[in-house]
Order: sequence, then C-alpha cells, then structure tokens
Amino acid sequence: GVEGDQARSVTQLLSLMNGMAWGQLPAIEALATADFLSEAACMDALYWLALGRPPTLQELDQFREAGLFSEDRSSRWERYEDVHWILTNSVEFNTNH
Repeated sequence: GVEGDQARSVTQLLSLMNGMAWGQLPAIEALATADFLSEAACMDALYWLALGRPPTLQELDQFREAGLFSEDRSSRWERYEDVHWILTNSVEFNTNH
C-alpha cells in the first residue's frame, strides 16, 4: 500500500543521507583494492551490487566523460564511492528497491 511505500522511501532516504554508512561498504573496499580486476569488471560489480544488472555502454560512456571510469588505481576508492552514491540515488534504484 501507499503507507508501506512511504515508509520504505523515508527509510531509504535516511540511509542514503548517511554517507558514511555507504562509504564503508566492504564491497567497495574490496573492489578498490582488487588489483587483479579491471576497471570494467569493477564497474560491472558496482552495477550488480546496486541495480542487479550490468551497466550499458551508454552508462559507461557517461561515467568515463565524468572521470569516474578510469584505469587510475590510486583514485579507485573515491571514484567507487561516488559511483555507488550515484547508482543508489538513481530513479532506477529507488523504483526497484
């Protein structure tokens, strides 16, 4: 019902507003430190984690243009936090979860 949808939305919003909780996800840390994984494999994993599907080529191009899809391993942690935040604040995530 509507009440359940509203309660879920409020709970999601409060969780998403707490950036530290999202930034501490073990999966993001694991991906950021997995030197054996390519950038494409990590982006795939971030999409599966948040949306339950792989990214489209158009989505990867958008992240590349924004500087968030890069082979620079030194900035992986920050970039992956940003990508995860973007995905979990997307209409698709909020509609499906």
